Amino acid sequence: MHSHNYLSIINVQLYKPDPVSHKDKKYFIDGSIYNCPFCKRGNVSYIIIDQGSFDNSNTKTAHFYIIQCTDCGKESFHLSEYKLDTRSYGHTAKKFTFPPKQVKVNLLSERPSSTIKDIFDRDGNHVQELDDAFYHSQPTAYFTIDERIPASIRKPLNECDGSLKNNFLTGASAGLRKAIYKLLKHEDIPERNHDDRIDLLKEKYPKLEPELLDELKAVHTLTSQELHENDWKDFDSHTLKHLLEVTREILLEIYVIPDETKKRREKLSELKKKAKPKKT
Repeated sequence: MHSHNYLSIINVQLYKPDPVSHKDKKYFIDGSIYNCPFCKRGNVSYIIIDQGSFDNSNTKTAHFYIIQCTDCGKESFHLSEYKLDTRSYGHTAKKFTFPPKQVKVNLLSERPSSTIKDIFDRDGNHVQELDDAFYHSQPTAYFTIDERIPASIRKPLNECDGSLKNNFLTGASAGLRKAIYKLLKHEDIPERNHDDRIDLLKEKYPKLEPELLDELKAVHTLTSQELHENDWKDFDSHTLKHLLEVTREILLEIYVIPDETKKRREKLSELKKKAKPKKT
């Protein structure tokens, strides 16, 4: 086989972008490892270096956790409505149990006691991912912190995610609508009917699945109503979660994967320059 044919085979294998896995989009992978938002390394160990609680309102308590990356040493801040169960790690550090569980404290008995219980969300679903046990994280999750996605789009999308975790459907839908508007504006899609603008975006990115972009047409219908609480009785959090994930996937395809492909091509080009032709 000639060297140029051999390198062509390598090109085909390496130029094909690998989809970002579900785990790469998460903050916490399990009870031991997470994706660090600072050094942006995946599957690194973390520890809980501090935790506590404060009154969020007259009736609600918020629980905070400060997480440190054991690789770069930087710290992130996380809020939860649950007092999460933890386990010892080393002499002083702690990690979360996985799947996550909450600590229920009974202060009414003569001897205050605590029990470990499963966590269920507002829809009655069993919470099995640590990310779903938090309603706010700073810095934000891996996806929204990726600087290759324009800041004007990242910010409202992050607001949507935070509102959704708090079950603030009006705020979540408003953030999602703004993110889509900013996407169309950033891509210089002219002001027209919303559906027509989405079709123009499809023409600009023909390699994107058209069915995926068609999902964005529903965003306008969902969020162009009067933003009053009573308007959301026909929509639940699952609908917004679906639309949010669709938007994330589209932004990933437009801004992140092409850049990763470009970097791989540059690296492969450098390797090709150094490669010696194989004798025939």
